[in-house]
Amino acid sequence: MKVEHSNVTIGMVTYNRLELTKETFTKTLMNTGKLFNLVICDNNSSDDTIKWIQDEGVHMLPNLAGFVLKKLSENKGIAYGRNKCLNLTKKYFLKTEYICTLDNDVAIPNKNWLQDCCDVLDISDKYGCCAVNFEKKPFPQTTLKTKDGRDIKVKIIINTPGTACTVFKQDIVKKLGYFKRYANGVYGHEDANWFVRVKRLNKILFYLAEDGIHLGEGEIDTGEYRDMKTKIFNKNRHLFVEDMYAYSRGTKGLYLDFEEEE
Repeated sequence: MKVEHSNVTIGMVTYNRLELTKETFTKTLMNTGKLFNLVICDNNSSDDTIKWIQDEGVHMLPNLAGFVLKKLSENKGIAYGRNKCLNLTKKYFLKTEYICTLDNDVAIPNKNWLQDCCDVLDISDKYGCCAVNFEKKPFPQTTLKTKDGRDIKVKIIINTPGTACTVFKQDIVKKLGYFKRYANGVYGHEDANWFVRVKRLNKILFYLAEDGIHLGEGEIDTGEYRDMKTKIFNKNRHLFVEDMYAYSRGTKGLYLDFEEEE
């Protein structure tokens, strides 16, 4: 554990797939353009993920300020892992103004992606998130001028993005709390649920103009793992739809508490 000070904290969930985690460190975390804290929640990896992060990974990062690593006793899934990162951020990094969710299988060509995301959010309280796009879909584009006079090209998000690499201001997290963990599963609609709640706050969502690469998709995201995700996704879809209607009618609150399971 290394607790210092930065106003942005990145939360990453890991579970095996060490080679992809290594790529995320070298192709994303080494190129933030901004000082950051890093909180990692590991879902009880059975490979050398923990050892590599501690012995090598964190020592590679030139902009790392604070670091906290938590290994769970079992795989509790992405939503619980995200929530644990948020919970640990609240505990250890009190000066955090921006929260970034990051998958452990992404590469980002933009060498200043974290700085750019934070600068976009600083422009207006109307902006709910700034993310890196991994979708192969067209989005309307515009240029925003930051407070220090820089122009940043962005895409206006017209759907609900994922949380593979997404930055929020802390006030959004305070209003929404934590991610919804559907049926206590290891996979579900947690990111879509989150962004439905963000939109209910009447916030505008952006992608940076330069796309990222989702390393865990394509040939890697096939077979038994993909079948498991698809099965759970379909099983819980009706629960997500029920939530969506409840939020739209105002019959369900937007804030969710953290449910500790350790």
